[in-house]
Amino acid sequence: MGHVLRTCPKLLYHLDFAFTRPTYTLTKAGLEKQAAFRETFDHQCRRFLQGDIDRILFEDESMIRDYQAIGRTWFPKGHQKVIPIYGKHWGDKLLRTLDYESGEILCRHATEYEAKEFLDFLQETVGVNTTVNGLRDA
Repeated sequence: MGHVLRTCPKLLYHLDFAFTRPTYTLTKAGLEKQAAFRETFDHQCRRFLQGDIDRILFEDESMIRDYQAIGRTWFPKGHQKVIPIYGKHWGDKLLRTLDYESGEILCRHATEYEAKEFLDFLQETVGVNTTVNGLRDA
């Protein structure tokens, strides 16, 4: 049995497999998209400084999953295995906004994430940003 355990990895390596973790990559935006965002954001900043708009808020959402991902396994080089997982995948959704001027952060979590939860978060964001001391009223 010990001989087989030492030989299998060598055999898989010679068959052009690699013992690696699956990788997840964030696709980079194209230069045109980055330039368009920069131009739009610069325009909004000028409007903010002129008093045309009250504030600039950045909104972000993240999902924290409560299930185990694959650690490492053998994959043919250049190909990753898709493994179907059945059952419930529990997790929390984090919702955040950052006020560009004051640096204030509003953060909420939800276990269910449907349109209603997002709209509730947006209403809370509007409420907080119109009543907090030091921020201009909308």
